[in-house]
Amino acid sequence: MSILTRKTMLYAGIEPAYGTLPAFNDSTSPILIENADYKLDLQNIDRPLYRADLSPTPDMIGRKISKLSFTHELRGSGTVGSESRLGRLLRACSLVAENKASAWWGAFLPIGNVGGAPTVAWTTGGSLSGITEPKTLLIDVTTGGLSGTAEMTITADDGTAAQAGVDMISGTAATLTTGGLSGATVTPTWSGALIAGQKWIVTVFPAGIKYQPTSVENQQESIALRLYKDGVLHEATGCYGTFKVNAQAGGRATVEFEFTGIYSTPTDAAFPVSPVFESTLPQQVELGRLHVDGFGIAGPLNNPCVVDTFSYDIANKIDPRTSINAANGYTGLRITDRGSSGGIDPEATLVASQDFWTKLANARLMPFGMRVGTTPGNSWYIHAPCVQYTGLTYKDRNGLQALDAALQFNRLNGDDEIMFYAC
Repeated sequence: MSILTRKTMLYAGIEPAYGTLPAFNDSTSPILIENADYKLDLQNIDRPLYRADLSPTPDMIGRKISKLSFTHELRGSGTVGSESRLGRLLRACSLVAENKASAWWGAFLPIGNVGGAPTVAWTTGGSLSGITEPKTLLIDVTTGGLSGTAEMTITADDGTAAQAGVDMISGTAATLTTGGLSGATVTPTWSGALIAGQKWIVTVFPAGIKYQPTSVENQQESIALRLYKDGVLHEATGCYGTFKVNAQAGGRATVEFEFTGIYSTPTDAAFPVSPVFESTLPQQVELGRLHVDGFGIAGPLNNPCVVDTFSYDIANKIDPRTSINAANGYTGLRITDRGSSGGIDPEATLVASQDFWTKLANARLMPFGMRVGTTPGNSWYIHAPCVQYTGLTYKDRNGLQALDAALQFNRLNGDDEIMFYAC
């Protein structure tokens, strides 16, 4: 009997304990995927035994580890605060989920270093009611000076009118009018004289689910997978994964997963009778509000940051815990390292508009953000506080000069180099 490629189905469930099968359910376990593959990672043990001839001696087969890979669309559940099935896959790749029941402020991230400038501590207040999408603000000191003399401009990434000439008084709240944040306040506190050109970025997030990496073993969840291939069942327990995100303008964003798990012998098994899949359609990659180091904080029609593709690779390293006392010579798996790299390809500009090359040469650390989707319950925001360029290469894009800009996603305080926010 032949096996058809398209007749493939995946069930996935977070394990109640490491290596323990969850209770798979036709209503909640099926995962819509494509490009599914299964591989057996074998330890071939060579036996170069001496004889009176040069013919090879049969190898031994030692450790056996399962590898399952597939692609999933970057989409939400359709309901704010309700986890999509993509969420459990991310959690099995060292991300921890935190449900945010109401809107909240992210950190105020400085842009660049202005020599001799004082440190400013920011606090927030007022109301964030009615916020249904992330809003990123660029705060720019336009007039330097002491408290009461300094002024700032506040620009939102949604295209609403910027607030210009806002008085900066240390310890005194400034009320926002831009970005649909009327009623919210920001308060700067500092001593000394501010310098024109000091800048910060801050993002306001609506209610949603926050996913960030963890290095703490007991916070990392494992997953069990059942891959049905038209009559053949590949099952793996104790799985941890790694993933890559790819998004291209006008298309759909996808997540490429590879999971490593404990091997089980394949069996013949019919498809589940009544699987229920998610019905939410992915959102088009558009109106992404992509910004890096403040470049791109503008309305959708006058955004100077013109990027066609975005990629991110968490690059989890997964290793077996080798043990003489365990079956197959290993007692499960462990995430032992994380890479976090990616890239964008902005149109090249004059140095006066955006000095990519100096930022690369000086290893400048930069905040980054973008979104996929505009519908509440089906949008994802990608936030990184501390990226840097690690390479720039010119390329042609439809007759326009563009740059392949490699990015490294760095820690700010630890386990915070990337955040995925479903909202």
